[in-house]
Amino acid sequence: MPCYCAVCWNKVEQTKQFCTVCGHTPFDGAWLLSDPHGRWLDGGRYKLVEPIGAGGFGITAKAYQYIDETVLGPVAVKFPLVMDADRNKAFQAEAIALRKVRHPNLVTLHDFFIDEGRPYLVMEYVAGNSLFDAFSDTQMLTFERLFHVMAQLGSAVNDLHDKGVIHCDLKSDNIRLLPWLDVSYRYDFAKILDFGIAALWRNKRWESSTAGGTIGFAAPEQLRGEPVPQSDVFSLGIILYILLTGTMPYPLDTYWKSNDACTLQNPRLLDSFPEEVISLVLASIAPEPEKRIGLPGFLRKCIYLRTLHESKHSDAKSTPARQLQGSVERESLLALAKENFLDAGLAPNNTLKAQKYRRAKELFEQAEKLGPLPSGLRRKAELATKYAEQYGKKKGIWTLFGSRADK
Repeated sequence: MPCYCAVCWNKVEQTKQFCTVCGHTPFDGAWLLSDPHGRWLDGGRYKLVEPIGAGGFGITAKAYQYIDETVLGPVAVKFPLVMDADRNKAFQAEAIALRKVRHPNLVTLHDFFIDEGRPYLVMEYVAGNSLFDAFSDTQMLTFERLFHVMAQLGSAVNDLHDKGVIHCDLKSDNIRLLPWLDVSYRYDFAKILDFGIAALWRNKRWESSTAGGTIGFAAPEQLRGEPVPQSDVFSLGIILYILLTGTMPYPLDTYWKSNDACTLQNPRLLDSFPEEVISLVLASIAPEPEKRIGLPGFLRKCIYLRTLHESKHSDAKSTPARQLQGSVERESLLALAKENFLDAGLAPNNTLKAQKYRRAKELFEQAEKLGPLPSGLRRKAELATKYAEQYGKKKGIWTLFGSRADK
């Protein structure tokens, strides 16, 4: 019986233990039982196109969204390879986590549905490079660029924590960097993906769909099934350490032992960096969660260090941290404004269109107070103002015959 590899979608014999094309060894020894190429989902709303990746909790594929045989654009569709109660529960928990928060640096959930008993998540399609791939050229990795990205990640995770969600799987493969709007390369835009093992705050305790995480990035307490908000700080600190030194800070086998067993493999690797950078890294990757810096403090430090090193490599005067915070805020406002503008075009009725265009107009206005609008969005801001007024006038049946005043 022909089966298909979850990673490359090539045919493979059911009895094979690994894919002869890409070398993938499936979890639980399971393969896809039907050809995913061109498969239609949810009554013809989505069409699978090509694989993106596969992990222990599901398969992610690129798909196109359709309305009345018209392509709306690409999306990312995630679904479990093996269907069982635990995996279905994990996918529902991921949908809840994604729906709880909307932040420009977090992937957006568009839809959740069940097709033939299998749950599907439909998310924003992000086509950028992974974090480590984007920073592989060390000549392009400046402190200014590094801490600008880390500040975005800290801002997104801080928002998650405020909404009662711990990500639990922050690592390079789950972070993408992509060019955004009209700004220069030094303003990389980061997106955090994959909430497959996120923990939710319920009944005065954190509950996760599963214990664990990625060895090397997950905090010791998380691997023991006891995630706390500081667990995400640990993962961010590991990412920062690797970007600075090119190596992992702790031997991987120590993660399954006590916190006392986690000792830096080569502490001298940090000696060449500024004291402020070293203190942030060490405060982030402390094995004991109570000794780690909090997420708000991590974010403030990243903003400060980005500002500090920007001023050191510029002829201009030092940029105050408050001004940098305004820059991050402006980018967030523009992203949300753009999102509301696009959502308005797909809204099913005039009332919702008016609400979305009005919200986009307000966000564009707030962003403009912090700086000029990029040329690519100036026209959208003008249209948002126009359409907010236009659709706001259209109410109910009177749109067919004119307003009462016209009578």
